[in-house]
Amino acid sequence: MKRFLTIAVALVAISVISAQLETLPEWAEGLKTQYPVLFHTFLRVNVWQWIGLGVLAFVGFLVGVVARWATLRLTRVRDHFAPAPMESSTRSAIGRSAGLVVGALFSILLLSDLDLNKAFQAHLENLLNSLALLGGVWCLYSWWDSACVTLALKSSGHERAERLLIPMMHKLIRATIIIGGLFAALAVFGGTKAIATLIGTLGIGGLVVALAAKDSIENLFGSFTILFDMPFALGDWVKIDKIEGTVEEINLRSTRLRTAEDTVIHLPNANLIRASVENFGSRRFRRIKMTLRLGYDTESAKVDPYASSLRDYLQAQPEVVPDHTEVVLTDPQEVSIGLLIDFRLEVGSYAQEIEFKHRLLTQALALRKVHEISLSPASTRAG
Repeated sequence: MKRFLTIAVALVAISVISAQLETLPEWAEGLKTQYPVLFHTFLRVNVWQWIGLGVLAFVGFLVGVVARWATLRLTRVRDHFAPAPMESSTRSAIGRSAGLVVGALFSILLLSDLDLNKAFQAHLENLLNSLALLGGVWCLYSWWDSACVTLALKSSGHERAERLLIPMMHKLIRATIIIGGLFAALAVFGGTKAIATLIGTLGIGGLVVALAAKDSIENLFGSFTILFDMPFALGDWVKIDKIEGTVEEINLRSTRLRTAEDTVIHLPNANLIRASVENFGSRRFRRIKMTLRLGYDTESAKVDPYASSLRDYLQAQPEVVPDHTEVVLTDPQEVSIGLLIDFRLEVGSYAQEIEFKHRLLTQALALRKVHEISLSPASTRAG
């Protein structure tokens, strides 16, 4: 209630002050004979005009406060339909930027009532236009950040398109907003002629710019390659040429990988145009090959029951792909013969893979005692 009363008082103050501001030149003319000091000049501006500028700044501030309050209320309404509340920093940025835009535009509307000289008024209008433009870009930037967070929360997070498109579009649209803001500033301060001149300059120096920014352009095309081909997404384990790692971040210039040694590699996206990408994260299953070395003193009659027990154990596990399990003798060497265990595993991470291997080897050791199988002193190999 206290906040509502504050906003109501501010609205009344804005109405009264803006009405007085619109009649300020006539009011000042009436006081010319009584208070000639008001028409003394300071920096080529009358004293009464300086007072009017102070009133204008105060009115613009009040309008900005009201706009900020209304925008914050709007974001609260948005929270009722979103999967999670908006972050406080984003909410504050949207409110402040909206207040800046509305306050600056309102001040521009009343600025002409002060009868300032054209040069001084032009400088003030440029300043207010800059503030309004800055606030607009800031507001769009913050709203887009909030929208991307909402999309990420609504998505399942398992589809490659969701794990790739949302981060990439987040960065791409943010860059577009900034570039659009720069062109808007050029149009406001230089007019369409300035944009035409810029385009002409780019056309003349396009070859030089292209040669100087060759790597950056290739990286940008590499980003589009990732976006349209979707060779990998965030969280995938990939191998690009001889570099392996988990994809942590995809930027417009480079892709960040974290290796198994916990080091970070920034790989330029231009490499993806020419390199082969092996995506382990897209595997439908993981092929596991393990070899147990059996001594030649093992009785042949015990090998088949042992192999059958291991095969039955594997086929009973929900992670193992049916009909792709082999447990057979192979690879005879001088002191031992190999028992190959070949199967396909459906798990989502390397940690789950090694945990299953641990369980399998534990079961193999337990079954060895049951079937009286002697393992060779040579080490067990896994693939």
